[in-house]
This record gives sequence, structure tokens and C-alpha cells, in this order.
Amino acid sequence: MTTSPDSSLFLLGTSHQVANLNERESIALPTDSIDSFYRGLQALDGLKECLVLNTCNRTEIYGAAEDNLKIEVVANYLAEFRDLDPEFISQKTYRRAGPEVVRHLFEVASGIDSQMVGETEILGQLKKAYDDASERAYTGKVLNRLFQKSFQAAKWARTNTGISRGQVNLGNVLCELARRIFGQVDQCRLLVVGAGEVAEGASGSF
Repeated sequence: MTTSPDSSLFLLGTSHQVANLNERESIALPTDSIDSFYRGLQALDGLKECLVLNTCNRTEIYGAAEDNLKIEVVANYLAEFRDLDPEFISQKTYRRAGPEVVRHLFEVASGIDSQMVGETEILGQLKKAYDDASERAYTGKVLNRLFQKSFQAAKWARTNTGISRGQVNLGNVLCELARRIFGQVDQCRLLVVGAGEVAEGASGSF
């Protein structure tokens, strides 16, 4: 895949690769703040397209910009928005540009970059983030093509390799571990902490 010659593709993100859970939670965007975060992004001079992936395990900002927009401007905006030290953001995020963004997104979509390799939730989360940004008209020809190709890559990987054999996801793994420890879990009292997608999925799997 090639990018438009008049757009500079970039990524600013954090995940389990560079930050622990507490650090990731401090960077993650509260659900009710996504609208205002997007508005601030759009106000950055030189930004042409943007998409925010915001999950319990990663927060990533994808963008296509003019050459005059430096990724440090986006990092400083994130630090200000989350009331964090810019140095903390610098240490706990990664930056990608050009073809490196393409490679990274393909690995994320396919489950290769996940904390549990092959997990299946991330592809749905990516599609949801893409739909959200697209409905806001924040994506264009660069990010549209990038994400459509990433979905194709994920489908190919899951069809032609064994990466997702067994429909790997964290909820299933937690349930299987509980069964190995306690045996018949229907005879146990269980407490699931959390109200997110993983907790919901685990609750439904017991």
C-alpha cells in the first residue's frame, strides 16, 4: 500500500508494549470525552485526517497530515487533554510514520500485536473506531484505504494461518483457567470485576 504524496501518515499510541495498566489507564480517553478530543485534534493546524482507537489495552491516534504538522504537536495535545506531563507521554507512547504505520496496523488488526496473540476482540474494536471516525467525516482517502486494507489483512491471517484457532479472547481464557482451578464452576460463587467488554464476555462464558 502507498500513501498519498500530499499526506504524511503518522501514529501516536500506547499499549502493553510500552506501558503498564495504570499508565495506560491514565492515557486512555474517557468515553464521554471522545467528542471534545476529536474537536481538538481537528483544530491542529495541518491535520487532514484522524482516527482514534481507544480500548482497555491501547490508545492510538492515526493521522494523515501536511508536512508542517509534527507528531510532537499531537503528543503535546494528548498530554494537555489528559493533564499529564509531556515527558510521561514521551516515555509511555510509541511513534510511527509512513510504512511503519501500515505494518503496525496490520499487526494490530491481525492480533499479532495483542497482549494475548491471536485474540479476536481487537478487530471489532478497530472496525468500530473506523466507523466512528468515518461517520464524523474525519477520515479520508488515506485512512479509508489504510483501514480497509488492514481489515483484509486480518481476514487473510485468520483464514490462512492458525493465529486465531479456538477463537482466542481474554474472556475465554479466563473461563478456561477458572475451570482448571475450580472444576465445575457452576458450583462456585464468582465475582467478575469490571463492566467492560472483557468482563461482559467472561460473564457470558461461564
